[in-house]
Amino acid sequence: MFLLLLASYLQIMILLKISVIFNVSNQPDFMKITIIFSLLALLYTGANAQQVTHLKKAAVPAAMKYHGPFTDAIRYQDKEGTHVVIITQDVTAQPADDDESVYTGILHAWSYLQSGNSVQLSWQLNDNAGPCGGDVDVKFRPGSLSVTDLDHNGLAEVWLVYRVSCHGFQTPSPMKVIMHEGAQKYAMRGTTKLKLKVTPVQYKGGDYVFDEVFNAAPQTFRDYAKGLWVKNWDEVALY
Repeated sequence: MFLLLLASYLQIMILLKISVIFNVSNQPDFMKITIIFSLLALLYTGANAQQVTHLKKAAVPAAMKYHGPFTDAIRYQDKEGTHVVIITQDVTAQPADDDESVYTGILHAWSYLQSGNSVQLSWQLNDNAGPCGGDVDVKFRPGSLSVTDLDHNGLAEVWLVYRVSCHGFQTPSPMKVIMHEGAQKYAMRGTTKLKLKVTPVQYKGGDYVFDEVFNAAPQTFRDYAKGLWVKNWDEVALY
């Protein structure tokens, strides 16, 4: 009983701390509700997180092909077997007509199913932004590669959050939450919540839409996705 009370107390303290970080009291009522329930969903579903092992580049089996600068890799198990997910991100430069370079940001992810000495590609993700000036922002959000089993069907859900943007300085960056359950892809697309450098404080963006597959999925999927969105939506204007 003591441990349950302690866990509840810690969750409340975390929520209070996060509410300060996100400045919930200054949000419109509908946004307050969205933020609080999304963060509660993240806390509640934390117990459903799968056991994940992060792999260094040298530990990725040679048969699992990928390209681009290594960013992260994880190994987990579900009812299908052992899976390895690898993500990479890169920015390439090309000369332009005015002798200034233009840049393209590229993201990749590969999911492999491992069975003995054989591997099979389960799904692959590719995204990019560009050509841009030197302000390209194409990155997986730190720590966003995660695994859950929210519907308790033994088939894991793999989550990725990333931005794909040529910065407009005063324009929120496009952001995506992508989830795979087996071969099925779910997508949530929108923009960051951009804090403008003006007084009084103003914000732009933060909106999102679910694709049809997400809208037809269990509510727990969308609740968890909303929590990831709020956790990663902060952006500050450059001027």
